[in-house]
Amino acid sequence: MKSYTKMAVLALFLVGFIAGCGGDPNIESAKLNIRNKDYNKAIESAQTALEANPQNAEAYYYIGLAYSEKALLQNVFEREEFIAKSRENLLKSKELFDEQALNTSERRNIPVLIDFMWRVEYNEAIELVDFEHDNHPDTLALAIRHMENAATANPDSAMTYDVLGELHFRNNDLPKAISAVQKSIDVALEEELSRYYRLAYFYQQAGEPNNIIDIMTQAYN
Repeated sequence: MKSYTKMAVLALFLVGFIAGCGGDPNIESAKLNIRNKDYNKAIESAQTALEANPQNAEAYYYIGLAYSEKALLQNVFEREEFIAKSRENLLKSKELFDEQALNTSERRNIPVLIDFMWRVEYNEAIELVDFEHDNHPDTLALAIRHMENAATANPDSAMTYDVLGELHFRNNDLPKAISAVQKSIDVALEEELSRYYRLAYFYQQAGEPNNIIDIMTQAYN
């Protein structure tokens, strides 16, 4: 089963898990529309709930869930906007749930959904590329877009930028390769010398010896 199919099944399970609970009729409508795969109507219903109560954490949650499902219906080159909107609304939902000390099933599902959005794109990129041999430029372009989508879903994932840097390097785009590995260093929870050495190598290939000295000085300080 493809990753995106698993995500769709998960989303329906999450909606089904909480369906049937009484509450805001607009939220109930959003749940029903997501179960019926009418994501635009789900967003409209949740937005109506927000008009009545701007602090409605559930409304932001279902908007985020709907956008995550809409993303999968798009061409990979057009998904980023939907992934970004999903993440934005899910994080706003998390913020409101936490402010209101509400530990609902929706609140607990937020990190799961964000992780699934990231995982779908990351895995699709990895599956496309043969890291032992040369790849067709079109394959690399497709993998790069998947990995960029993964970075949008989770901009704090150092491993995403590690792979993105390698993909750009294989695609003969040294400036973007350098930028990606630098981003990996910036967001990594723990420093790894291998990232600094990889970045130094990219600088060497780009003919930038001064930057090699700077990055290796940074690595050992």
